[in-house]
Amino acid sequence: MSRRERVRWGILSASSTALTKAIPALQRCANATVVAIGSRDPEKARRHASSLGIGKTYGSYDALLEDPEVDAVYVSVPNAFHAEWTCRAAEAGKHVLCEKPAALTGEDAGTMLAACEQNGVLFMEGLKHRFHPQLAYVKRLLGEGRIGEVRLLRITFSFTLDERHSKIRLERSLGGGALADLGVYAIDLSSHLLNARPARVFATGSRGLGVDVETDFAAILEFPEGRRALLDGAFDQPRQNSCDVVGQSGVIQITSPFLPVESAAVRVHTAGQPVEQTFPAIDLFQMELEHFSSCVLDSRAPAITGEDTVANAEVLAALQRSLAIGQATFPFCRTQER
Repeated sequence: MSRRERVRWGILSASSTALTKAIPALQRCANATVVAIGSRDPEKARRHASSLGIGKTYGSYDALLEDPEVDAVYVSVPNAFHAEWTCRAAEAGKHVLCEKPAALTGEDAGTMLAACEQNGVLFMEGLKHRFHPQLAYVKRLLGEGRIGEVRLLRITFSFTLDERHSKIRLERSLGGGALADLGVYAIDLSSHLLNARPARVFATGSRGLGVDVETDFAAILEFPEGRRALLDGAFDQPRQNSCDVVGQSGVIQITSPFLPVESAAVRVHTAGQPVEQTFPAIDLFQMELEHFSSCVLDSRAPAITGEDTVANAEVLAALQRSLAIGQATFPFCRTQER
């Protein structure tokens, strides 16, 4: 692709997230522009393109991928089809930002990354929390030893699912379930804060709302050196969104690690007076999309790496296995061989 000032984006799927979050964020980006949207429902694509000021619509994803004026695509199809459409986009020469969870298994993640590498395009998993300044601040505090050696993480993410989003999130064939939808955030945050991958995991959960996927879960991730992360999430509980980082000499509280809609705060509790750092409201979708667009324009690797995506998918799959069999499981083959 010749050097441009803006990346030309195509949107795969007229999903609620794409229409209400990603597209408006892209239209605010200084280095991006939305040129096309594709949907299996041509009328739906035309209707939303008209309301959002998008010039071109396609009645199929393949047709959008054939457009030479599209440089990158935002993949917002159901989870179960992320691997397929990421690979197809890569083969069409498009850079790919894929919504989380990018993959449901490590094998799928590896296939997606290989397709992108073979076709010379960039890939990144859409984990927006990574781009909030509060996370860099917490990482700095940990690096300075502000709370001593970290021993435990407690991460909660839950909300009451509304009807608009229920179909995709509650169907097994589409890759639904609370672990895939909510757990992936906590999986990534745990590994990112501890700079490590879990050696063993355990998950339990239950099925509510009359569906065949877990609608709530609780999980333990065991990391090297005796460190643990306790995770829980649900589709049928009040909105909760927090992370406590427990060290040997203090605690860091992230009041809103995943949904800092208005403002966010990080509180540090040690032997002295508690310290609070606040952060103004920002659009995490815009931060994420501007970052990836700059990577495309400058031909540099994104902050969320392919290794991160593979590891997240392997841990997610291991948690799913654990939930199914009621026993702890090992996410990585190399761990099992020890």
